[in-house]
Formats: sequence, structure tokens, C-alpha cells
Amino acid sequence: MNLVELLEHFKKEGNYGIRVYYGEGIGCDDMDMPQDERMVQIVMAPVGYLGGVRKLLVIRMGKLHEFDVSSKPEKVYNPPPCHVISQPGYYAWGTGDSINEYMRKL
Repeated sequence: MNLVELLEHFKKEGNYGIRVYYGEGIGCDDMDMPQDERMVQIVMAPVGYLGGVRKLLVIRMGKLHEFDVSSKPEKVYNPPPCHVISQPGYYAWGTGDSINEYMRKL
């Protein structure tokens, strides 16, 4: 699955406000890094959770085709620690009742 297809899947899944960060925190220092090695962060907000739930996918461009769209995000603290969500993975966080309800429905 390429980036556009993945974003379309997340949109159809019921997420709004999907934001993509590419090269965040690196800038032009990654010019000699192959594109497949660069990190992408995709931030989503599922519809219908009072108080808010957020999801984050952190993945290398070259691994997008390997991402299992049926996988469940890992529940992390709210707010998530930067050292956790800077690592590749699929995460979810939110206010107590909202995140618990969201995770229960997955």
C-alpha cells in the first residue's frame, strides 16, 4: 500500500483531520538519506469520541507497504511521552473514557 492509499484507508475508517509529517525534525539534513529510510508520521482523530482520541502511525517510507491496516494501535499514556511516539509504531491515546471506549470497539 502506498501513502495515498493508506491515507484514503484511514479516512474511510472514520478518521478526520489526518495530518502527515515527513522529515519532521530533520529538515535538509537528510538529503543523502534514501527516501525509503525517511520517517513519516500520520496523526489521526477518530470521529465520535467526546474528549478526544488521537492515533499516530510512525513508520519508514519503505515499510508502508508492510503496514497491516487491520492491526490495532498500542494504547499509550495521555499525553504520550515524546520518547515513545518518536519510535516506529502505531499508537492511540485520549481521555480516560474515550480511549477505553475506542479500544473496546476495535
